[in-house]
Order: sequence, then C-alpha cells, then structure tokens
Amino acid sequence: MDNGARFVLDNFEKAISIFENNNEYRFLLKKIKRHYDVIKHIYFTGNIYDYFLRYENGHHRDAEQFKKFHEFGVLANEDICEYLRNNYKSELDHKISYLDLQINDVVTQQDIFILFGGSRRGACIRKITEKKVFLLVLNDTYNSFYNNDNIIEFNYGPHSKDASKCLIRYKEFDYKIYVFRRICRNQYKFFGECEIVDHSLDENGTHKIILNRMKNFRKITHFDDSLAYLTFEESKDAYLLPEPTAYELKCSRKKSYKRDQKVSAFTKHRAHGKCDLCGRNAPFKNKLGQPYLECHHIIYLANGGPDRIYNTVALCPNCHKKIHAIGNVHDKESLLIKVKKYLEDSSDKDNLRYFKKLFGK
Repeated sequence: MDNGARFVLDNFEKAISIFENNNEYRFLLKKIKRHYDVIKHIYFTGNIYDYFLRYENGHHRDAEQFKKFHEFGVLANEDICEYLRNNYKSELDHKISYLDLQINDVVTQQDIFILFGGSRRGACIRKITEKKVFLLVLNDTYNSFYNNDNIIEFNYGPHSKDASKCLIRYKEFDYKIYVFRRICRNQYKFFGECEIVDHSLDENGTHKIILNRMKNFRKITHFDDSLAYLTFEESKDAYLLPEPTAYELKCSRKKSYKRDQKVSAFTKHRAHGKCDLCGRNAPFKNKLGQPYLECHHIIYLANGGPDRIYNTVALCPNCHKKIHAIGNVHDKESLLIKVKKYLEDSSDKDNLRYFKKLFGK
C-alpha cells in the first residue's frame, strides 16, 4: 500500500476508534465505516485521491457532517485531497484503472466499484456516466448466459430501471459495454468489451440481447516507447520508490502489470554501457545513440519479484537469453554481488536494506 493510501486508512481507523464509543455520533460512525470498507481495498494513492475528490470544496451532501472530524484532530473528507497533494505528490500517479483490466481477470465487487465508480450495489446493469460505460455484471441464476468465447445472451424484464432501458441505445450515448460474469461468491471474471449484435422484445416485455465480444479488444500493454529512452536525469529518482506493496507484487504476476520505466532506464544508466554479467560493452546502440542493454529482474516478476532497482540488472541480449535459458546459479550470485556493490557505492541505505531483506545477504 502506498504511503498516502496508508495515511488515509490510518486516519479513518483513528476516527472509528474515537466515534465508536460516542453515542452522540453513532449516525456518523456508520458512514465512516462505509468509507472504511471501501478504502481498505484501495492500495494506490492516486485511486484514494480520485475517491475523495467528490468531497473537495465541501460540495458533497455529507461534507458538512464530516467536518466534525476537526474537533477530534482527524482529517475531514474534504481536506484529504489537498493533504495528499501537499504531502504525497510523487505518489498521485500511482493508480489502477478500468483500462488495465485484461480478459479473464477475476475481481470482486469492491474492485469493480474502485475501478468504475457508480453504485456499490450489485445491480446487473449499471450506467457509469463519468466514464461513459455500461457495466453488465451477470449471474447465471438470473440472466440467461452462454459463452462460446465471444457470445452472451442477456435477458432483463419490463420493470428494469432507466439504466436497462438506455443499454440498447449505448451507441447513441457513445458509451462502451463491459461485461463481467459471476463465477462464485464475490468473484467476477472479466469477459471484455462487447457490442450488441441483436435485440428483441417478447410479448411479456422481456428484452433479449445478444452481445458479441469486440473483435478489436486486445490485451493492453503499457509499454510507452518514449519512456524506453529516459535520460539519467529523468530516471534517477527511481531509487526513491518505496518497497512494493503486497497488491503490487500480486499484480506483477500478471502480464498486464504496468512496469515502472524509470526503474528500467535507471538500471541501464547505472551500468554505464556495460553488461552487468559478462562486463562487455553493449553490442550496439539504440536509435538515440544509447548503449543497448536489457533490464532483467533477478527474481522474476512472475515469481513475485519486486520491480525495483535492488532487484534489477542491465544485461546484453546474449547474457539475458543465457540467464533465462540456463538459469545458472553462479550467474545469479554474480549479479547479486554486482547489485549490492552498486547500492553500497551509492550509499543507498534504504534500497540496500530492501536488498538484504529480499535476498538475505
């Protein structure tokens, strides 16, 4: 969990401890706990910031009630965004988005709410105005559902609310349709972005909709070519990254994980154009004239390794292939010695501590 997100969570835990024994504020305690149930699942400062934006400037209908926090030395909801801007500015871009979802990702109701916003209730059709998205959260018990990798049949009755009636006009609204299927209690598999290919209305007023997974939906890769060639000045603050959270390590096991390009760039600049394993100069230069080396994680991301400079080395393409093909123990030891020397020479105490904790050296 980012430091900013951790601060907000601690702030609410403090509020709960103050108000839970105070009958005068019992009504407020219920609202505090509702917030707490959500934010304890938010691991990134950027997502926490987005969540509390609606309270800034006192515009939210409950903002006035939360001002009572001031009397007890607790930060009120409307002040949280400003506090995060002033104290955790470097973490504000740490966030996950619904655009990071990959087909077959499994999420919870809380995850869906954090990613999309809207109502926390489990309605099967949700209209998310802010993101111009319709969500279909399907349950085999209530919706006729079949799947041949692309097709969904979805039924809803005549008494459905406005969101249902708007669904078939999604193109008119310029909305997208994202579909989740319930696989077990509070577990939903992402089916992907879909389009309506057929719609009919029976004599009972029940709408029958056939949806097809979008043909152009592809797994999103977060690689930004412009970031691959960061200068040393642009990447040198990579050593300031905090120890990765449990959620970040969990995400790193997915191919969809957004790697920090500063870590990669810093690692390559740190090597000064020489492979960290064989010691030879980079075999050629990239299109910007920089020595071509590849960033390698000593403990693979797929195995839960952190995307941090104390777990990365710069390798020539030949050594990089060799490491993955052979996995020589002596090569790994050589790389650990190299990284440890980098950290000791730069007097980087924090990352050296993380290194020793990770590798026990």
